[in-house]
Amino acid sequence: MALYNSNRGGIIQMTIGIVITIIIGQLISLQIFSNKYKLAADNNAIFRRIIYPDRGIIYDRKKRALLENSISYDLVVIPNEARGVDTAALCGILKIDKEEYNKRMVEVIIKNTRVKVGVFEPFLSAELYAQLTENLYRFPGFSLSERSIRNYPYNTAAHVLGYVAEVDVNFLQKHDTDGYEMGDYAGMTGLETLQQIKQLKPQIPVVMITKSEEEQLMDEAIGGKIADYLIKPLNPSQIWLSVKRILQNRQFVESKTAQNYQQEFRQIGQALDEASTPQEWADVYKKLTFWEMEIDRTENKNMLEVLEAQKTEANSAFGRFVKANYLDWVASPETDAPLLSPQVLKEWVFPILKKKRPVFFILIDNLRMDQWEEIEPLLSPYFHVEEKSTYFSIIPTTTAFARNALFSGMMPSEMASRYPHLWEDEDSEEGKNKSEEQWLKINLEKNRIPVKYSYHKILQMQEGKAVLDQFHTLLQNEFNVLVYNFVDMISHARTDMKMIRELAPDESAYRSLTRSWFEHSSLFELMKKIQQVGGEVILTTDHGTKRVNRPYRIIGDKHVTTNLRYKQGKNLNFEAGKVFEVRRPEDAKLPRLNVSSSYVFAVEDYFFAYPNNYNYYVNHFKDTFQHGGISLEEMIVPIVHLRSKT
Repeated sequence: MALYNSNRGGIIQMTIGIVITIIIGQLISLQIFSNKYKLAADNNAIFRRIIYPDRGIIYDRKKRALLENSISYDLVVIPNEARGVDTAALCGILKIDKEEYNKRMVEVIIKNTRVKVGVFEPFLSAELYAQLTENLYRFPGFSLSERSIRNYPYNTAAHVLGYVAEVDVNFLQKHDTDGYEMGDYAGMTGLETLQQIKQLKPQIPVVMITKSEEEQLMDEAIGGKIADYLIKPLNPSQIWLSVKRILQNRQFVESKTAQNYQQEFRQIGQALDEASTPQEWADVYKKLTFWEMEIDRTENKNMLEVLEAQKTEANSAFGRFVKANYLDWVASPETDAPLLSPQVLKEWVFPILKKKRPVFFILIDNLRMDQWEEIEPLLSPYFHVEEKSTYFSIIPTTTAFARNALFSGMMPSEMASRYPHLWEDEDSEEGKNKSEEQWLKINLEKNRIPVKYSYHKILQMQEGKAVLDQFHTLLQNEFNVLVYNFVDMISHARTDMKMIRELAPDESAYRSLTRSWFEHSSLFELMKKIQQVGGEVILTTDHGTKRVNRPYRIIGDKHVTTNLRYKQGKNLNFEAGKVFEVRRPEDAKLPRLNVSSSYVFAVEDYFFAYPNNYNYYVNHFKDTFQHGGISLEEMIVPIVHLRSKT
């Protein structure tokens, strides 16, 4: 019995010893090796609050406060502690719904995590503060945080006197060693303030005033799209002038534009009366185009009516000029004739093919001078304009005649007689421009230009992307020809589609649509690639287009061409005097379809209409863009030589 008791006592003592050892081990582990409970204790002992920094008071020279501090309150929340909240009561006080409550809570969690304080409702009014103070016990996890806010007694210059804001991700990255966390507030630098202003209200003009003359600071400010940049020291008049320029710039521009056009109105009128050469007419058209676009950029377009009347007068005089001289031009192009379609490649392109850099000839179908002026600023960061000029499209100013003449280097009559298997008339069922590459080859061989070349016609977006994808192969060629048909497609689509006509109801919108296309086109991307490799570009068109408004009755048989600006056929009956009639097609170096065929060309803004179903025909085609006839817009077209900026 004594032995049994002795053994039992030993076991008890051993057990107690083991338990004590385990407890001591656990205590050592908890107190020395583990910080779990230390962190828990700290979290219980440390309550994190948002403390907004006080800013200094700023006085003027008379010791009057321009900037003071006042007290406001925010409603803040620790999401993890917001349990058992009377959300209905809280939403009622804040005048929000349950959906907005949940949205704000999620935003706080995203910004500050569940265990940190975040602002739920900033800048409480006195009424809200009183209501929340009385009912705060119903909203566990919520509390009121004091905020020191800026007070401007004179309600002015807040952006100049200082700016405090909640830190964001960018701020934390820049100040990662300064102890800032999400939810903290800090004073913002000028550039940081600028960034926030542009995010909130990107259209507000910002003037930066600084003492720093560092180039990097200026670059960042310009990149932030500031309206002006002023360096201290400066006087108040400089600030006033800057603000005045920004706020009243449009009025100044409008007033000056109208004034300048009024001054030049008489000069243009005199130039109209005295113009006797193709170059003088090209200069007149350039001036009219310039002022049309300048006035179009202003808000008050009263002067536009005056300019339109002057353009109408100019087109009337230009029509008479072409009637009197065109047949002489095509008969003796070496005399006083302008550069015509067949001479374009020979005069502008072939001379520069001898250079070692790749040459790109880009033709945008149906591109007028004003449309080129619209897209030129988009190219100016990438190219120098080596030379900018014009040439005269042959008549008819259509793709079948003008573009084929440009690529072949021949007048239509020569093309039709020497290469009848390649020539197609305007209304041919086979297509009017399927042989452009063959015409180009003939022209190169005729002028003995042994170059490796390519030809691409882009009618659809996929074809443009395909050219971009194979750009590296184009660089293996000395000469690359690309034809883009989109502008011409817009012109024709506007006639048939009401939606396109609504998108481009007038000349201004028509230009804008062209610019929008070019800015987002594969052609613009191609131009950027050409610039990167130091290529040269000759950019031009085959003809322009005219907005027509006045119908002109004409009668012909069923074989008469369908074009609205010119007619080709036999037994044409029309009112004489208001058109340009070519009874002998060979005089204009145009093909003759039969013995008695002739050509008739519309001038100014006329378009041909048949007596049959006349009203429908007129209503359908009035106020549409057409080409084929004689006008400044159709015949005088841009051609430019672009050299890459490197």
